[in-house]
Amino acid sequence: MMSRRNYNRLLLLATAMIALTSAGNAYAQDAAGVPSPAPILNDAGAVPMPPEGDLSAAQPAAADPAAQQPVAATSPTPSLPGPEGAVAGATPAPGAPASDAALSPDAVAAIQGSDPADDVFYDADAVLLPEGEMARSTPRKIDPTLEPASRVIIVRKGAAGDTRQAGLVAASRAIKLGRYSSALEIYNDLHKRNSKDAAVLMGRAVALQKMGHTDEAISAYEAVLSQNENNIEARTNMLGLMAEHYPAVAIRQLVDLREKNPDNVGILAQLAVAEGRLGNYENALKYLGIAASLEPSSAGHIFNMAVIADQAGLKKDAIRYYEQALEVDTIYGGNRSIPRDSVFTRLAQLR
Repeated sequence: MMSRRNYNRLLLLATAMIALTSAGNAYAQDAAGVPSPAPILNDAGAVPMPPEGDLSAAQPAAADPAAQQPVAATSPTPSLPGPEGAVAGATPAPGAPASDAALSPDAVAAIQGSDPADDVFYDADAVLLPEGEMARSTPRKIDPTLEPASRVIIVRKGAAGDTRQAGLVAASRAIKLGRYSSALEIYNDLHKRNSKDAAVLMGRAVALQKMGHTDEAISAYEAVLSQNENNIEARTNMLGLMAEHYPAVAIRQLVDLREKNPDNVGILAQLAVAEGRLGNYENALKYLGIAASLEPSSAGHIFNMAVIADQAGLKKDAIRYYEQALEVDTIYGGNRSIPRDSVFTRLAQLR
């Protein structure tokens, strides 16, 4: 039977051998580059200790397969000053968002590829700028360091909203947009202020003519001519209205007027309409052809040629003129200078 002294000696010898073996394993891990397992910390940052007398709690927990994956060796990263409470040189946990607050201004500039001292403003992101054919008609990206602003554009009102000039501009725009009743209302208001204003009288007559009020429009044109008998536009428009009821009389006066003004397109157009009312389609097409050559951007002349050719029974010519009128109206008239819906309906019938 072993004495207690020999038992103690064997126990000490076994303890020493265990210690030497553990030290050799640690050295082997360091030599192979395998990191030592980190201690598990509790909320207070200390190693959890088992309760007094409970040795089972000190046993290591079951190995987690994910935690046993080898850690790739990386080059050491220099410590950067972090925010308050952060540990210098600490690596953020996987999945944790990176914070620019932990980087120095130079480091942030190096990552973003810009100089923090270079205060440059770009008015558009390159990603949002169109490319290809659309880029020709859109604003391009401006670099203010290369193209600094050099001028300031100041826009001033030409007239107040209740002045004569502003009213004439508004009424003219209303006529161009086809809002004839609005234009007439503006002209009537201006006419009450000054019944002898030539521009107001002429605009009012045009608005009445556009609305189809023939008798009132003729009276308005006569009021214009009473102030200026040499107003060719007013006389031409009035003769055009007279041609609806008295085409022969209107043609004689228009011919006399054309001899004095051979290049006036309005006279040619009214002559063509009057000749068409009398059934003289050849003369009507001749006058309109001259008018269309003098004003190639006007779809109205070509449209009138189509109407007259249609009335004359010239089906192929009518289709050709209708199509040309639509094309010219699309290019120059903003799709508003001729009645497009009626043209499409008539083309469908002729074809």
